[in-house]
Amino acid sequence: MSSASAICDAVVTALASISRVGSGQAVKSGYDILERATSQNCFMVRPERASYSWGHFAGNSGDPFHKELEILAHGFVRLQDSESSWYNEMLSLVEDVTTTFDDNQTLGDIVEWALLRDWEIEETQLDVGGVFWQPIRFHISCMDVT
Repeated sequence: MSSASAICDAVVTALASISRVGSGQAVKSGYDILERATSQNCFMVRPERASYSWGHFAGNSGDPFHKELEILAHGFVRLQDSESSWYNEMLSLVEDVTTTFDDNQTLGDIVEWALLRDWEIEETQLDVGGVFWQPIRFHISCMDVT
């Protein structure tokens, strides 16, 4: 069974592989990424919650113990040009994240499966030192089995 830290690392790696994000722009180390990001898009990844359950038994065999870990990939899109291009960048990032998790459902064999459960564009924007960021919350469910 993979640790929460290893699963978050795999999510960071998956997000950093998106060309509009890039290496070093997806982290699990803190929201200070907003102060040092060099890309228009960046992420802070952290565990959100977990649930644990026993598998189902049939006859003399049974499924193993299941752990479902919910990961928050907190995405941010920087305002660079016009507001219309900012909105288009948000939609492009959503599409890229969706495709990334559709194409890599085991996060490189770290989990049994990872599913982008939902995403939401937050109502408010952040002003970080005069730079405006639009937060997008991506909720990723990861199932691990022992």
